[in-house]
Amino acid sequence: MRGEWLSVAQTADHIGLHANTLKRISPEQLPYMRVTPRGDRRYRIEDVEGYIESRMVYTTKDGAWAR
Repeated sequence: MRGEWLSVAQTADHIGLHANTLKRISPEQLPYMRVTPRGDRRYRIEDVEGYIESRMVYTTKDGAWAR
């Protein structure tokens, strides 16, 4: 999957967000590249996976939060 780019719709679907919510995420948290004259966004799959990992919350069997 190295070097694969995703559209806004593909990225939103992959993360489980609405496209408008995805666009509200700052580029510092989830970088993107603008392509085409109208400025469509593309996200690298590596960045998307990193964003998902950074947002994961783990719990133990007793329900305590762990990271």
